[in-house]
Amino acid sequence: MKLYQLIKSNDWLSVELILLQLYPDQGDALDEYRAVFEKLRIVEPIFDDKMELMLIEYDSDPIDENDKKETYVDVSGRLKNPDPQSYSNSYALEFTEWNKWLGMDLAKETIENFTELEIITHCLFEMTFIDYEETSIQEQFQSLKNIADEYKSLSDEEKRVKTITLEKLMEKDLDMNKDRKNIASDFLRLAALGQARLAFDQYVSGDFRHHNPYFKGDAVSLMQAMDADAKKYPRKVFEILRILEDGDLIAVHSTVQQNPDAEVFVLVHFLRFDGDKIVEVWDIAQEVPAQMVNQFGMV
Repeated sequence: MKLYQLIKSNDWLSVELILLQLYPDQGDALDEYRAVFEKLRIVEPIFDDKMELMLIEYDSDPIDENDKKETYVDVSGRLKNPDPQSYSNSYALEFTEWNKWLGMDLAKETIENFTELEIITHCLFEMTFIDYEETSIQEQFQSLKNIADEYKSLSDEEKRVKTITLEKLMEKDLDMNKDRKNIASDFLRLAALGQARLAFDQYVSGDFRHHNPYFKGDAVSLMQAMDADAKKYPRKVFEILRILEDGDLIAVHSTVQQNPDAEVFVLVHFLRFDGDKIVEVWDIAQEVPAQMVNQFGMV
């Protein structure tokens, strides 16, 4: 079963009802979603025999013990023949052309665990995560690709003048603790912005572990949870207040809002390093109450 077959066999009104149930905050964008859905019904699919569409439901990470436990669905591509050297067999699809989405097979687990309308709805949300216009999505992707291609086209001398290697950067900073502070900051910011896979690829050690009680302790589980949370709350506001160091530990004091109008939570992350790689993470959170006795506030 392929995605285009589901879309052609279902109507928009049915999809709209499920969309409002699964993503109630997307009500203002129904016209945009409908336009995308109608376009997908006439797009000619490009078949992909290497990748399949995978939907996985996870429990969300409640920031506060009083929070209602919710779930979210991660939509990604999965290689049918996985790379044994890769951190994860899951691939982001935000920049994938829509005709390639349509030509992908649905993973067996996806068909078993989700209804047709749920699959269509979650895929629609993921396909339009960057924009509702495919041309705009591909323009953004092309812009990123141009930057990468420009770098590749530079001569060795131009690369030497215009860029700096990680080794040179570390030599320039001199202070390993300063580098670790920057790495910790970049890691958390990337995760908050929906780039958890990039954050883990760049900064996390192969023997990484974490202590968040709501997910398995391995790198892949936390990475997928961070990525899915950022997709669920694309308007998340994350601000770092201060960063401290003690030996191989970095502490990051920050605040987060799931959207600009949501309640504020104060966070503390502890990150343990081995060299320039993160090997262990602890995190704690507390909601800022509407009424506070302490005149100095929480931050």
